[in-house]
Amino acid sequence: MSWFIWMPVVAGIVGGLIGGHYYKKDQKKNKTSK
Repeated sequence: MSWFIWMPVVAGIVGGLIGGHYYKKDQKKNKTSK
């Protein structure tokens, strides 16, 4: 039962790390374009 609780939590943390990494790259691109 606990596995179903931790699965979305782990996925959220991993997704946040990957999303934040690409978000920083996009911010750098936006700064150069402006």
